[in-house]
Amino acid sequence: MRQLLLGFCLLAAACAGGVPNAPTSPSTPIGGAALTEAKRGSELPFRGTLEAVEIHTGSPPVLHSVLTGTGQATQFGRFTATFEFDIQLGVPSTTTGSFTLIAANRDSISGNLTGRGTVLNGVVTIVETATITAGTGRFADATGSFRIDRVANQTTLTSSGSFDGTINLAH
Repeated sequence: MRQLLLGFCLLAAACAGGVPNAPTSPSTPIGGAALTEAKRGSELPFRGTLEAVEIHTGSPPVLHSVLTGTGQATQFGRFTATFEFDIQLGVPSTTTGSFTLIAANRDSISGNLTGRGTVLNGVVTIVETATITAGTGRFADATGSFRIDRVANQTTLTSSGSFDGTINLAH
């Protein structure tokens, strides 16, 4: 009887549906009560992962880079990314530029970014700070910021990483 009761409880919990729409779930976009809460001005967590390829143009000491990639994030679900920035080569190298993230339904956020990168054995460790200044769709007038931690291969010009910060949909 105890096993039957335990099985029923597990089935009821699985069918409740609360977890898949949780604001921190990286596979689903924001919705329902979380969206209402955000419109009242609260900051929501914004976390995710990113895989990308870069194309560099220019010549030292400044390279221009266009990064295109895909990822998964809270409040967004799956997205495509475009970063465009200038790299001032040095020890460490610094970057300044812009970014755009576009969700599967075409809603987007965009803004500015700055960063630093250090090279060791052909691998660049990059830390960037992105500031959200605009958005479209449900992200219209969004603000916020997030930190991006990436590792880039200088030979293949591929990078991967994660990000963590907040997004505010109050405006």
